Amino acid sequence: MGSTSWLAAIAILSAIACSALDDQYNASIAADEELFFDDAFIATPTTEIMPATDSSLYVDLQDRINPSWDDLKATLVTGKNTNGPAKGSTIAVVDANLNSGSVSLYANRDIPSNMIIHTPTSTYIGRKYFDLQTRWYQEDNKTQIFRMFPGDDNVASSRTLAPRVEAFNNVGWKRGDGWYEFSARYTFLLLRSATVFQIKHNNQFWSMQLVVSSDGKGNFNLIYKKRGDEEEDFEQKTVQTNIVDKSFDIRVIDDGTYHKVYIDNVLKVEGNMTDRLDSETNKARWGFYSPGRAMDRDMLMFVTGVRVGPYTAPKPTKAPARAPTLAPTAVFADLPATIQSCAETIRNTCNLRKFYTGNNCWSKTVDSQCPSLKAYKSDVLEAFKKLISRKCVNAIYQKCGCGSNASPCSQRLSVQVCRFPALTSDEGAALYTDLWKKLVKKCKG
Repeated sequence: MGSTSWLAAIAILSAIACSALDDQYNASIAADEELFFDDAFIATPTTEIMPATDSSLYVDLQDRINPSWDDLKATLVTGKNTNGPAKGSTIAVVDANLNSGSVSLYANRDIPSNMIIHTPTSTYIGRKYFDLQTRWYQEDNKTQIFRMFPGDDNVASSRTLAPRVEAFNNVGWKRGDGWYEFSARYTFLLLRSATVFQIKHNNQFWSMQLVVSSDGKGNFNLIYKKRGDEEEDFEQKTVQTNIVDKSFDIRVIDDGTYHKVYIDNVLKVEGNMTDRLDSETNKARWGFYSPGRAMDRDMLMFVTGVRVGPYTAPKPTKAPARAPTLAPTAVFADLPATIQSCAETIRNTCNLRKFYTGNNCWSKTVDSQCPSLKAYKSDVLEAFKKLISRKCVNAIYQKCGCGSNASPCSQRLSVQVCRFPALTSDEGAALYTDLWKKLVKKCKG
């Protein structure tokens, strides 16, 4: 495509994005959420909780009426965080049966005292107000009880179709802090497709999730989902099938770059999410979060013996059969951080304009200043590309904002700050088109 055609395409893209960002954003979010949140098995809304079930895992004491969502919503303040009240009937957990199936490593641990919950009425509720939120959250001995009803939705802000009840605490970690662990015994009872665990590294983005998803045949499976380095990308893998009325030990460990997922102490996933800044704090959240539509049925799940904190690997029962074949341990004790540091060195050393047109400075910098990473050059190059892309987007976002001047300002700074080739060239125009798409997403993030 010629340079004139590229510039015309850029102008059209800019005009469309600036005039209809809300529609684009809502559509992209809806599309992403539809990948997991299905319409299968929609229940008829009820005005009260279902009658006491014959489950061997819990009893609903029916000591309080659970009003319909419309009746409850009429009593709630909307548009700001409040503590409710939103009370519900008491769920009594049959502790002895939580070990049905595999014997739990975690079920005997106490609930941490420094808990915070996020419910439809508030993004941040401290422990002293938990008794005002028993419709959605309760505790019984060592078990956290997460529950939702048909129609339940967010009223703490103007954002609708975002029902959730999640717990978290003040434990966080950054890249370089070592491995951190979330572990608990999950018991899945009344389900619809929803996120039941996630690691968030800022207010907007998560790096990985565990999602319950219908298979369309009346069963629910547990799915691992990882966000890619681009916002619209993700990977997924089924880690446990047919989970309803069953309990599982779940452990996730994360070091700010890499993560592992264990189900009943069996390693199911080894993954990574490298597009996290060294300065960002990672935190675990668990419970129900089902974006994209209002709640359409009763949901109930137990999380027992939760722990979030530094992870210490168990000592091996015997020495490994052979020694590692990589370079000395001292060099690769934290390989992701070493790669990231080398990418920073390249950023400070090389002329970016020449880099975009094929300059070999990055490779020479690895050879001269990061010699221990010669065997990892492709990893270093990918880290460098992500680093300059993210820093460029952030810098232009801060300088140009999201108003009507964003397009001409970003075109100018993409050459001055990001060191893109001239936008009249095919390469420069292609780079800027990708940059503009990311700016649009950031503006509506």
